[in-house]
This record gives sequence, structure tokens and C-alpha cells, in this order.
Amino acid sequence: MIYLQIARGIAPTTASLYLMPMAAGMTGVGLLVTRLIARGHAPHTFLAVGAGCGTLALVLLGFSGPNTPLWAVGAELALLGAGFGQLIGQLVTLVQDSAPRHQLGVATTGIRFFQTLGGALGAAFFGSLLARVFEAGEPGRPLGAVRVLTGAAREHAVRSFTDAVDVVFLSAGGVMALVLLLALRLRAAEAAASEAAGKPVLAA
Repeated sequence: MIYLQIARGIAPTTASLYLMPMAAGMTGVGLLVTRLIARGHAPHTFLAVGAGCGTLALVLLGFSGPNTPLWAVGAELALLGAGFGQLIGQLVTLVQDSAPRHQLGVATTGIRFFQTLGGALGAAFFGSLLARVFEAGEPGRPLGAVRVLTGAAREHAVRSFTDAVDVVFLSAGGVMALVLLLALRLRAAEAAASEAAGKPVLAA
């Protein structure tokens, strides 16, 4: 994680260990949600909860600074992982349930394709945003030069970098908030369709 390496001076191999809470959150919550859905809980509910957790985590990360306790960063990453753990698997399941049987393969391949495409476009967009915001605070100084600076110059560069990271996380939080709105609308549409058909709505 570039924030830990540049703003906190943590080695790359050690910084990767701080992603373990996120991985643990994704795995643990993903397994739990699978069991709850098997017991009759509505998958649309977990989409909304997952999007809400992701939005909150990204906003909290957006307010992190160079002095934020590392345990707080780990907790925010765990919350982000818990949100993604509810989103990723359920999106595939919902698409497969909605697609006609003869188009099941196309639907599954399509969502995987758009997940890959979205990841690539998101990385390019947010990477460019990070570089531009940092350059606005540190004109003419490359991002990699922050590690070798000392004294007041380093403090100013680190502050510019964390400001840029905050903009990226808050922008991502805005995108996730849109996902939350769409998930809530999907849940409402499911409930309306169930009532119109005279079917009971799955437990939340």
C-alpha cells in the first residue's frame, strides 16, 4: 500500500501485511453471507449492507493522515474488506439468477469482463488523480522523490501526498455511495415485484 510506504516509511514487504485485515474481512464475511443466504436471507440486502460498509470505510480512509494510528488504518481496511466480501460474490449470484438459462454463460462472462474492465479503468483514473493532486501541492517533484527527502521538505511533501490520497479515497467513496443507492433501489424493486406476484419477500 503506497500510503504506508511513503507517508509512514514502512517497507514494501511489511506494508503488504497491513492488507491482511482486508483479506480476512473479505473471506470471513463472504463465508458468513453465503451461509445466511442458504438459510433464506435476501442477497439484495447484503448488497446494500456491503455497499454501505464500503462507503463508510472509504470515507474514513479519506480522512486518514500521516499521524493516523496504524490500528485505525487496519480497522478501516477490515471494514472495507467486509463490504467487498458482501458485494463481489453476490453480484455474480444475482446476475446468474436473473439471466435466462441459455444465456447463463454469457451473463457470467459479462460480469467478470466488466469487473476486470472497471478495475483497470479505476486504477488508471485514480492513479492519474493521485498524481495530479500531488503535483498541484509539489510542482515539479516526482512522487517517488518523497522517500529521500528530509526535514521540512519531507513533511510538506508527505502532507501533499496524504492530501492526494484523501482525495482519491473520498472520490472512491462517492462512487461507492452511488453503488449503495443502486443496491437500495434494487432491493425496493425486488420487494415491489414480490408483492405484485403475491410472493413472500425473503428475510432481510
